[in-house]
Amino acid sequence: MKAAFTEKQLEEAINRVLAGEKLTAVADSSPASLSTLKRKVAARIKGHSIKRQRPGPEGPRRT
Repeated sequence: MKAAFTEKQLEEAINRVLAGEKLTAVADSSPASLSTLKRKVAARIKGHSIKRQRPGPEGPRRT
């Protein structure tokens, strides 16, 4: 299943939270959910990667 937001949109939302905007306000105006933002902001604060954990299949599809 494809995510409903791009990496750029997620990055912008995280930066808004880290700049002091309320998490709920950012979640309301962002395509990323509140739980996703909480998890990704916490990861950024700890210095962890915010890349998606399951990027999907890399190879060609079998038919």
